[in-house]
Amino acid sequence: MSTNPQAALRHLVENPAFPRSAAYDPRWVAENMMGPNVLWLAESLSQVLEFRPEHRILDLGCGRALSSIFLATEFGAQVWAVDLWIKPWDNWKRVVDAGLEDRVFPIYAEAHQLPFAIEFFDLVVSLDAYHYFGTDAEYIGYITRFVKPGGRMGIVVPATTAELEEVPPHLALHWSWEFADGTRRSTPTNTTNSACARGAGRTASIGSRCSPAAWPGSPPTVDGC
Repeated sequence: MSTNPQAALRHLVENPAFPRSAAYDPRWVAENMMGPNVLWLAESLSQVLEFRPEHRILDLGCGRALSSIFLATEFGAQVWAVDLWIKPWDNWKRVVDAGLEDRVFPIYAEAHQLPFAIEFFDLVVSLDAYHYFGTDAEYIGYITRFVKPGGRMGIVVPATTAELEEVPPHLALHWSWEFADGTRRSTPTNTTNSACARGAGRTASIGSRCSPAAWPGSPPTVDGC
């Protein structure tokens, strides 16, 4: 990566796999990122799910609302930007700056106590966030109640592109299976598994189509679920 600051910032948004994301101000992206490039994650999801202007979308765990702004800007949808860590008035300023007051609605809420009507949304998306609140086996049943019959749910997380037989040396210092597993050491496995849960006419597409390419500095690779 270039040592030139502007070039380094540009690298955060330029990826041939995600041309829509490249149009966004790299400084804005860098200042508001809370992990991997969430614009790439959102664009990755748009390659397998259709977003339309008439859609109502719940962006669950939206962080600083970059993904919500992206979905509203690129597809004209209305997005409810829900987060527990970032205050809605902070996200509202970003929404106003983007000129999306009628498209993006920041909400301060805990993921297990959502203030929405049943079957309110056409889609629920969660980008690099679901693992913070969705680990309860019953959560998928809770969250899909807010999706209309025939609606979809999309979850995207960065992950490896192949099974790991052993921990790579450059990750060893950050790898703790006692932390991840909570009780025991286990064999490293790939977390890009995808699954589909169907019930009451709703579909939950669970999995990641976006590989480590979503991390700045990684090669631009996109793998199918």
